Amino acid sequence: MAEILRVLGLTKIFKLHLLGGKEVIGCKDISFTLGTGEVLGIQGPSGVGKSTVLKCIYRSYVASAGQAFYRSINGVVDLLQVPERDILELRRQEIGYVSQFLRVVPRVSALQVVAESILLQGREESSALREAGRLLMYLGIPKELWDASPATYSGGQQQRVNVARAIITCPRLLLLDEPTASLDEQAKQRVHELILELKQKGTAVLMVSHDRASLEQVADRILFLDCVGDNQTGEVTRRAFEVAHH
Repeated sequence: MAEILRVLGLTKIFKLHLLGGKEVIGCKDISFTLGTGEVLGIQGPSGVGKSTVLKCIYRSYVASAGQAFYRSINGVVDLLQVPERDILELRRQEIGYVSQFLRVVPRVSALQVVAESILLQGREESSALREAGRLLMYLGIPKELWDASPATYSGGQQQRVNVARAIITCPRLLLLDEPTASLDEQAKQRVHELILELKQKGTAVLMVSHDRASLEQVADRILFLDCVGDNQTGEVTRRAFEVAHH
Protein backbone atom coordinates (compact mmCIF):
# COMPACT_ATOMS: atom_id res chain seq x y z
CA MET A 1 0.00 0.00 0.00
CA ALA A 2 1.56 3.29 -1.12
CA GLU A 3 1.54 6.16 1.33
CA ILE A 4 -0.48 9.14 0.12
CA LEU A 5 -0.56 11.35 3.24
CA ARG A 6 1.86 11.85 6.14
CA VAL A 7 0.84 14.29 8.88
CA LEU A 8 3.52 15.38 11.35
CA GLY A 9 3.00 17.47 14.47
CA LEU A 10 -0.22 19.09 13.26
CA THR A 11 -1.20 21.85 15.68
CA LYS A 12 -3.89 24.53 15.57
CA ILE A 13 -4.09 27.29 18.17
CA PHE A 14 -7.05 29.66 18.09
CA LYS A 15 -6.51 33.20 19.38
CA LEU A 16 -9.71 34.69 20.78
CA HIS A 17 -9.33 38.43 20.23
CA LEU A 18 -12.65 39.20 21.91
CA LEU A 19 -11.24 37.61 25.08
CA GLY A 20 -8.03 39.61 25.16
CA GLY A 21 -6.05 37.30 22.91
CA LYS A 22 -6.71 34.17 24.94
CA GLU A 23 -5.37 31.08 23.19
CA VAL A 24 -7.34 27.86 22.84
CA ILE A 25 -5.86 24.62 21.55
CA GLY A 26 -7.82 23.17 18.62
CA CYS A 27 -5.49 20.21 18.14
CA LYS A 28 -1.90 19.61 19.14
CA ASP A 29 0.99 17.55 17.81
CA ILE A 30 -1.12 15.13 15.74
CA SER A 31 0.84 12.68 13.57
CA PHE A 32 -0.31 9.79 11.38
CA THR A 33 0.04 8.25 7.93
CA LEU A 34 -2.57 7.20 5.39
CA GLY A 35 -2.19 4.87 2.43
CA THR A 36 -3.99 4.63 -0.89
CA GLY A 37 -7.13 2.52 -0.57
CA GLU A 38 -7.04 2.81 3.22
CA VAL A 39 -9.67 4.16 5.62
CA LEU A 40 -8.39 5.76 8.82
CA GLY A 41 -11.06 6.54 11.40
CA ILE A 42 -10.67 9.34 13.95
CA GLN A 43 -12.52 9.14 17.25
CA GLY A 44 -12.49 10.98 20.55
CA PRO A 45 -14.66 13.11 22.85
CA SER A 46 -16.30 16.32 21.66
CA GLY A 47 -13.97 19.29 21.58
CA VAL A 48 -10.76 17.27 21.30
CA GLY A 49 -10.01 18.54 17.78
CA LYS A 50 -11.19 15.84 15.38
CA SER A 51 -12.88 18.22 12.95
CA THR A 52 -10.02 20.70 13.34
CA VAL A 53 -7.59 18.09 11.99
CA LEU A 54 -9.68 17.67 8.83
CA LYS A 55 -10.13 21.41 8.36
CA CYS A 56 -6.40 22.02 8.63
CA ILE A 57 -5.66 19.36 6.03
CA TYR A 58 -8.36 20.76 3.72
CA ARG A 59 -7.07 24.26 4.55
CA SER A 60 -10.36 25.65 5.83
CA TYR A 61 -8.16 26.44 8.85
CA VAL A 62 -4.55 27.60 8.68
CA ALA A 63 -2.50 25.33 10.92
CA SER A 64 -0.26 26.88 13.58
CA ALA A 65 2.45 24.24 13.19
CA GLY A 66 3.19 20.90 11.57
CA GLN A 67 3.34 19.39 8.11
CA ALA A 68 0.93 17.40 5.93
CA PHE A 69 2.79 15.81 3.05
CA TYR A 70 0.36 14.74 0.33
CA ARG A 71 1.40 12.73 -2.74
CA SER A 72 -0.55 14.49 -5.49
CA ILE A 73 -0.59 13.44 -9.13
CA ASN A 74 2.03 16.15 -9.72
CA GLY A 75 4.32 15.25 -6.82
CA VAL A 76 4.54 15.60 -3.04
CA VAL A 77 3.27 18.85 -1.53
CA ASP A 78 2.80 20.13 2.03
CA LEU A 79 -0.91 20.91 2.24
CA LEU A 80 -0.27 23.26 5.17
CA GLN A 81 2.11 25.45 3.17
CA VAL A 82 1.27 25.40 -0.55
CA PRO A 83 -0.24 28.57 -2.09
CA GLU A 84 -4.00 29.05 -1.96
CA ARG A 85 -4.36 28.63 -5.72
CA ASP A 86 -2.76 25.18 -5.47
CA ILE A 87 -5.11 24.17 -2.66
CA LEU A 88 -8.11 25.24 -4.75
CA GLU A 89 -6.85 23.15 -7.67
CA LEU A 90 -6.26 20.13 -5.43
CA ARG A 91 -9.81 20.45 -4.08
CA ARG A 92 -11.14 20.58 -7.63
CA GLN A 93 -9.15 17.64 -8.93
CA GLU A 94 -8.07 15.36 -6.06
CA ILE A 95 -9.42 16.09 -2.57
CA GLY A 96 -13.03 15.70 -1.45
CA TYR A 97 -14.50 16.92 1.83
CA VAL A 98 -17.80 16.23 3.60
CA SER A 99 -18.46 18.76 6.34
CA GLN A 100 -21.02 18.35 9.10
CA PHE A 101 -23.20 21.03 7.54
CA LEU A 102 -24.25 21.57 3.93
CA ARG A 103 -23.60 25.04 2.55
CA VAL A 104 -25.01 25.72 -0.93
CA VAL A 105 -26.02 28.63 -3.12
CA PRO A 106 -29.76 29.27 -2.62
CA ARG A 107 -32.13 28.22 -5.40
CA VAL A 108 -29.62 25.83 -7.00
CA SER A 109 -31.16 22.36 -7.39
CA ALA A 110 -29.81 19.32 -5.57
CA LEU A 111 -29.03 17.70 -8.92
CA GLN A 112 -26.86 20.67 -9.93
CA VAL A 113 -25.20 20.84 -6.50
CA VAL A 114 -24.07 17.22 -6.77
CA ALA A 115 -23.07 17.45 -10.44
CA GLU A 116 -21.11 20.70 -10.07
CA SER A 117 -17.77 19.20 -9.10
CA ILE A 118 -17.53 16.86 -12.09
CA LEU A 119 -18.79 19.60 -14.40
CA LEU A 120 -15.83 21.68 -13.20
CA GLN A 121 -13.56 18.78 -14.17
CA GLY A 122 -14.86 18.98 -17.72
CA ARG A 123 -17.49 16.21 -17.71
CA GLU A 124 -20.24 16.60 -20.32
CA GLU A 125 -23.39 17.98 -18.66
CA SER A 126 -25.83 15.20 -19.47
CA SER A 127 -23.35 12.59 -18.21
CA ALA A 128 -22.70 14.58 -15.03
CA LEU A 129 -26.41 14.95 -14.30
CA ARG A 130 -27.00 11.24 -14.86
CA GLU A 131 -24.27 10.33 -12.38
CA ALA A 132 -25.61 12.87 -9.87
CA GLY A 133 -29.09 11.39 -10.22
CA ARG A 134 -27.75 7.86 -9.73
CA LEU A 135 -26.10 8.84 -6.46
CA LEU A 136 -29.12 10.75 -5.18
CA MET A 137 -31.37 7.81 -5.99
CA TYR A 138 -28.99 5.36 -4.32
CA LEU A 139 -28.88 7.51 -1.19
CA GLY A 140 -32.67 7.65 -0.98
CA ILE A 141 -33.45 11.17 -2.26
CA PRO A 142 -36.77 10.91 -4.20
CA LYS A 143 -36.55 12.01 -7.82
CA GLU A 144 -39.33 14.56 -7.35
CA LEU A 145 -37.01 16.47 -4.97
CA TRP A 146 -33.98 16.68 -7.27
CA ASP A 147 -35.03 20.02 -8.77
CA ALA A 148 -35.53 21.59 -5.33
CA SER A 149 -32.79 23.40 -3.43
CA PRO A 150 -31.15 21.28 -0.71
CA ALA A 151 -31.81 24.23 1.61
CA THR A 152 -35.42 22.98 1.74
CA TYR A 153 -34.37 19.44 2.70
CA SER A 154 -34.33 17.80 6.13
CA GLY A 155 -30.99 17.52 7.94
CA GLY A 156 -30.56 13.89 6.95
CA GLN A 157 -31.36 14.60 3.30
CA GLN A 158 -28.90 17.50 3.26
CA GLN A 159 -26.17 15.23 4.60
CA ARG A 160 -26.82 12.71 1.83
CA VAL A 161 -26.47 15.49 -0.76
CA ASN A 162 -23.23 16.49 0.98
CA VAL A 163 -21.87 12.94 0.69
CA ALA A 164 -22.95 12.60 -2.96
CA ARG A 165 -21.31 15.91 -3.88
CA ALA A 166 -17.97 14.88 -2.36
CA ILE A 167 -17.71 11.34 -3.73
CA ILE A 168 -19.00 11.88 -7.27
CA THR A 169 -15.49 12.78 -8.46
CA CYS A 170 -13.90 9.64 -6.92
CA PRO A 171 -11.28 11.79 -5.15
CA ARG A 172 -7.81 10.47 -4.38
CA LEU A 173 -8.18 11.75 -0.79
CA LEU A 174 -11.57 11.98 0.92
CA LEU A 175 -12.09 13.79 4.24
CA LEU A 176 -15.33 12.86 6.03
CA ASP A 177 -16.58 14.76 9.08
CA GLU A 178 -19.41 12.80 10.74
CA PRO A 179 -20.86 11.70 7.37
CA THR A 180 -23.56 9.48 8.91
CA ALA A 181 -24.43 11.44 12.07
CA SER A 182 -27.96 12.43 11.01
CA LEU A 183 -28.80 9.37 8.92
CA ASP A 184 -31.11 6.43 9.56
CA GLU A 185 -29.69 2.90 9.50
CA GLN A 186 -30.51 2.22 5.86
CA ALA A 187 -28.92 5.48 4.71
CA LYS A 188 -25.86 4.80 6.90
CA GLN A 189 -25.40 1.44 5.25
CA ARG A 190 -25.59 3.01 1.79
CA VAL A 191 -22.91 5.54 2.74
CA HIS A 192 -20.72 2.75 4.13
CA GLU A 193 -21.09 0.87 0.84
CA LEU A 194 -20.06 3.95 -1.15
CA ILE A 195 -17.01 4.48 1.07
CA LEU A 196 -15.95 0.85 0.61
CA GLU A 197 -16.50 1.17 -3.15
CA LEU A 198 -14.19 4.18 -3.25
CA LYS A 199 -11.67 2.33 -1.08
CA GLN A 200 -11.58 -0.48 -3.63
CA LYS A 201 -10.83 2.09 -6.32
CA GLY A 202 -7.86 3.38 -4.32
CA THR A 203 -9.32 6.40 -2.56
CA ALA A 204 -7.66 7.19 0.78
CA VAL A 205 -10.28 8.10 3.38
CA LEU A 206 -9.93 10.03 6.64
CA MET A 207 -13.21 9.70 8.57
CA VAL A 208 -14.21 11.44 11.79
CA SER A 209 -17.11 9.79 13.60
CA HIS A 210 -18.53 9.36 17.09
CA ASP A 211 -20.20 6.20 15.83
CA ARG A 212 -17.83 3.34 16.66
CA ALA A 213 -20.03 0.82 14.82
CA SER A 214 -19.78 2.87 11.62
CA LEU A 215 -16.01 3.04 11.84
CA GLU A 216 -15.73 -0.66 12.51
CA GLN A 217 -17.57 -1.34 9.26
CA VAL A 218 -15.23 0.69 7.06
CA ALA A 219 -12.00 1.62 8.87
CA ASP A 220 -8.71 -0.25 8.60
CA ARG A 221 -7.31 1.65 11.60
CA ILE A 222 -8.70 4.01 14.23
CA LEU A 223 -6.82 7.00 15.65
CA PHE A 224 -8.16 8.10 19.06
CA LEU A 225 -7.69 11.71 20.18
CA ASP A 226 -7.97 12.45 23.87
CA CYS A 227 -7.36 15.07 26.58
CA VAL A 228 -5.93 14.11 29.95
CA GLY A 229 -6.13 16.62 32.80
CA ASP A 230 -3.81 16.86 35.80
CA ASN A 231 -5.96 17.38 38.92
CA GLN A 232 -3.12 19.09 40.77
CA THR A 233 -1.78 21.50 38.14
CA GLY A 234 -4.92 21.88 36.01
CA GLU A 235 -2.83 21.33 32.89
CA VAL A 236 -4.37 19.38 30.00
CA THR A 237 -2.30 17.00 27.93
CA ARG A 238 -3.43 16.15 24.40
CA ARG A 239 -2.59 12.75 22.98
CA ALA A 240 -3.29 10.68 19.88
CA PHE A 241 -2.96 6.91 19.71
CA GLU A 242 -4.22 4.06 17.58
CA VAL A 243 -6.76 1.65 19.01
CA ALA A 244 -7.64 -1.85 17.86
CA HIS A 245 -11.18 -2.21 16.49
CA HIS A 246 -11.39 -5.89 15.51
